[in-house]
Amino acid sequence: MFQDVDDCSDIDTKSYSLATTVQKAFRILECIGKNQPVKAPFIVKKLDLTRGNVHRLLITLEALGYVERSEEGTYALTYKMFALGNTVPKSTRLDEIARPFMRKLSEYIRENVYLSVLHRDSIVVLDKVRHPRAVSIDRDIELIYPLHASASGKVFLAAMDDEELYAHIERLHMDKRAANTKDNEADLLKDIMKVRQRGYALDIKEYSDDIHSVSAPIFDYEENLVACLAISAPSVRLTEEKLMETVKPLLETAGAISEKIGSQVKGNAHYKMIKRPIRSSKPFFRSEGFMDG
Repeated sequence: MFQDVDDCSDIDTKSYSLATTVQKAFRILECIGKNQPVKAPFIVKKLDLTRGNVHRLLITLEALGYVERSEEGTYALTYKMFALGNTVPKSTRLDEIARPFMRKLSEYIRENVYLSVLHRDSIVVLDKVRHPRAVSIDRDIELIYPLHASASGKVFLAAMDDEELYAHIERLHMDKRAANTKDNEADLLKDIMKVRQRGYALDIKEYSDDIHSVSAPIFDYEENLVACLAISAPSVRLTEEKLMETVKPLLETAGAISEKIGSQVKGNAHYKMIKRPIRSSKPFFRSEGFMDG
């Protein structure tokens, strides 16, 4: 599988079966963390576990000091759990975490890979991994991109709720940069709807007449969109057909980075539920998974 990115472990995990009791204990901790305070019957129903399993594990976790039970019978995480979480190195940066994954992806697709973040109304490249055959593109790839004319920009726009989205669009200078640039609100909103449905964004000669790009979101432990992972290359080499072939490994890599920084959404398939209608009174839709559509 392509997504087997981490080659650093010395443990042959294939020779071991996962400890189901440990799995259940951590599922209970995660359930409490997301819904606290909660009662045992809620955990039983939410996780589809037996009452006996939940009862035994809650007693154990309480005895260890990681959960506490109130007089009303509800459970919550303790400061001991908070202290444990705080032992994660604070100096670890997103680009440092993402780089091994980016290198693996670059080797696999044989193209440059970019890590970008949102800064005000622009996309800024935080890090990039060059592939030897793709070095010549460096003169065409800049470090700052407009939101409306870049794949990563459209990913960030698509993850906003509609109120925030409109505020961004209204102050954008949607200049025509290339043949397919979305330089008006209606076309850009249609494209954003597609991004929400797919879970990734395409740039087919929108920023430059010579460049094709695809971008996928990276989410943190609070399921906030914190960065985008993108592939960009000359359109004569990375044709539309070849670009679509990179989507699956790109999504897998972005999902692996998300999981590495704490995202709990399997497959990196999280987008905010959009409740407000767009100005045409037609609702935006949200895909339940990146591979839909």
